[in-house]
Amino acid sequence: MTQDQIQEGQQSLEENVLGEGWGWLLALGIIFIILGILALGAPYAVSMSVELVLGWILIIGGVISIISSFFSGQWGKFFLILLSGIIFLIAGIELLVHPLAGVLTITLFLALFFFVEGIFKIIFSFQMKSSQNWGWVLFSGIISLFLAILIWAEWPASIGIIGLLVGFYILFSGISMVMLAFAARNVPQQA
Repeated sequence: MTQDQIQEGQQSLEENVLGEGWGWLLALGIIFIILGILALGAPYAVSMSVELVLGWILIIGGVISIISSFFSGQWGKFFLILLSGIIFLIAGIELLVHPLAGVLTITLFLALFFFVEGIFKIIFSFQMKSSQNWGWVLFSGIISLFLAILIWAEWPASIGIIGLLVGFYILFSGISMVMLAFAARNVPQQA
């Protein structure tokens, strides 16, 4: 089999799978759009939910690390893994015991992330100035800086930003699924 035949076979398989499953993809996309709209309507509740899920993830990760430290086989690794597990466990418990403080902290980290990302994108855009689309990278960096400043300026009232970001992510994921489903609906006729 040649490389072209393999690629045609893979494309045909993908087209058949997408073509046959377009209805499910459409339904999933609609569900995501509804969930995204609901999340945008309750950004503070979504922010708290994200914080609580993160707390449980840290607790579970901490317990797994503590247990696995006893199977590390070396004293140096044992203490390092045990210490990281204890830190994860304490952080997770703190997030569950003090959820509002956790959301405030995560929001500040988000602002810091956007700030650092914006600076790096702006620097990178000037380094790739000879490229045709360098302006989009610059624009993205400026938007990241703007978001960082906006979150910081409105803090602590900006704790709902996490919920808004999750809501927008779910909404646009749903929209892309719906658009892909409509495009895939016609695939079997073309194949």
